[in-house]
Amino acid sequence: MELTILGLYEISPDRGLVITSNLSFQNKLTILRILALRGAVADKAEADNLAKLLERIEKASIQRNGIVHGLWGSSPVQGLAERKAIRVRGRRLSAVSEKVPLSEVEGIARNLLDLRFDLSALAVRIGVRPELTARAPVG
Repeated sequence: MELTILGLYEISPDRGLVITSNLSFQNKLTILRILALRGAVADKAEADNLAKLLERIEKASIQRNGIVHGLWGSSPVQGLAERKAIRVRGRRLSAVSEKVPLSEVEGIARNLLDLRFDLSALAVRIGVRPELTARAPVG
């Protein structure tokens, strides 16, 4: 996301990453939406693709946060993990334990990886990440 922002602003990564690395995830989404909708992406179809992709990324971030910020433990049942959470409602604390299939966690991870590749491919198509199309020399 950071490199796409810098590419759309035509700022080199060696100079711009110091700025974008301190932006929150939501701020990065907002900046990319503004750039997509306000003409930084010349091709209207690709600008629409970027806006749709950002919606997918934002939805997936909720699942990502559930995994990353959860308290995880093993389960006696193979193929399941146990996610624990402490919730506050008013002045009461409650502990919640939930069995989660590992296939669900793997599916979320796969979706996040797909989103990363989709954003990279879009960045190449709109010309802000040409280095991604370069192939490393073989041999």
